[in-house]
Amino acid sequence: MAPRALLGAAAARPTVAASTMTASQATPSLLGSSLFSWNPFASTQARFISYGNSYQPSNLVRKRRHGFLSRITKKSGRRVLQRRLAKGRKNMSH
Repeated sequence: MAPRALLGAAAARPTVAASTMTASQATPSLLGSSLFSWNPFASTQARFISYGNSYQPSNLVRKRRHGFLSRITKKSGRRVLQRRLAKGRKNMSH
């Protein structure tokens, strides 16, 4: 069996045998271009994705969350400082 990519778009489209179709199903409106050329992504196409503006930099908040004093007060923060010291980092924290 050939891969779907080699067969093209015709392989992905379900086909109905002509003998199973009734006269009402074989109307030109169903077999017209609107049924098979419908693009499900036409209304959702976006060339440029706009991300949110959730990051508003503040030095005060940065120091409170990632600063030396916040690291030293918690056990896990002291581990972070020990790892950075052992690795030889010039700056331990903000």
